[in-house]
Amino acid sequence: MKTKPKIAILQHFSTFQPGYALHVGWLERAKLLKYFDQDFDFLVNADCPPAIFPNQLNVLEQPPIGTTGMFDDKHRVINLEIFNTLVTHFENLYHDILQQYDIVMTGDILYQRRGMFLPQNQAYRNITSTLSDKRKYLNWVHSRWKTPNIHAEYPETLLYSNLDHPNSYMVYMNETELNGLAKTYHTKKVACVYNPKDFRSFNDFHSYSWKICKLLDVPNKDYIQTFPVCSTRLIPKGLTQVVETFAELKRQGAKVALIIANSNASNPDAQFKIEQLMPWYERRLNLKFGKDYIFTSEVFNKEAMPRQVIKDLFSVSNVFVFGSKAEVCPNTLLEAQISGNFVCINSALPIAGEFVDEGDAVFFLSDAFTPGVPDYSTYCEAKNLVDYEEVAKQIRVYAPDVSHKWKYSYERIWNTQLKPLIYE
Repeated sequence: MKTKPKIAILQHFSTFQPGYALHVGWLERAKLLKYFDQDFDFLVNADCPPAIFPNQLNVLEQPPIGTTGMFDDKHRVINLEIFNTLVTHFENLYHDILQQYDIVMTGDILYQRRGMFLPQNQAYRNITSTLSDKRKYLNWVHSRWKTPNIHAEYPETLLYSNLDHPNSYMVYMNETELNGLAKTYHTKKVACVYNPKDFRSFNDFHSYSWKICKLLDVPNKDYIQTFPVCSTRLIPKGLTQVVETFAELKRQGAKVALIIANSNASNPDAQFKIEQLMPWYERRLNLKFGKDYIFTSEVFNKEAMPRQVIKDLFSVSNVFVFGSKAEVCPNTLLEAQISGNFVCINSALPIAGEFVDEGDAVFFLSDAFTPGVPDYSTYCEAKNLVDYEEVAKQIRVYAPDVSHKWKYSYERIWNTQLKPLIYE
């Protein structure tokens, strides 16, 4: 399937409960599909409040009757007339709605017995046998599967058989028990897709933070720095030392993301300097804008980043290089430390030892600025040139590994599990 398939998430949800794993899981899967610009609709009950789930369509009409009298006290179906009436309702509903979709995703419709699940189960099976065989059906099993009951009677027997369709897959959420699921349901068409648990979503990141992380591919980078700085004071605040360090990290084979969160970018002189620095970074240091680093002013039309964005970005960063040599009580240094970033600091800063313990940081000496940059009046040659190779080596030893934050990210779940299942 080379072009984007049209996907239906078929869920008879009528509300959202933040403590209910089924609701939370499907909200995250829908957000994942939206993040990767997939063509999908989230189908819910007609009476569900609007705008709970991404791409929500309130199209699943409730049946004219309920399940009262259909079950005995052990939830076994004892009234097939009610059961068949419900099956007919859902079959007609699915036939009218699902024809436009290439892929249908369900959660637990095939593997639960209470309420409307069994009639929906039978209706779903009926409709898959009448629609085109080109469709693919991905059916999530959210609870540990049931051992077949040899004494079960129809329609309870539906719980113990896979959907009889050549493109039907049972989707489970761990690898350990996947073979047991396959054996129980006598199928080889099983797949593992973890619950997405994206650090950005879990921590309610600002939309700008999402954009920056995606642009720089932050989840797949080794060393990330957030550097809030005023555009009128880029060089005095030590931007040169930051950039040189990240260029050296890249030369040593690391994947880097440097986020220069610069404010006051509408200042003409500051904008001129930024426009001069960017080609210099690429030609001399091999740092690519939009891949290895950004000035946020160039991404967000000179807009200063909200404090929420700075907090978000510090939380996914792991190193903070600080080359300034004149500060009183530097906010950015404090924010980096409380966010767990490893600090590399200029020992020429008189207060460096007060705010950073020697055993917790790398100290380098830089009295001024590195030579070779554009010839501005604010630049001068450094009396002590920084050994960036050594600084980068120390960072690679001591900077914390933040890969655990991305273990269940949208990127990982999509690229390694869900995308292959949808497209292959």
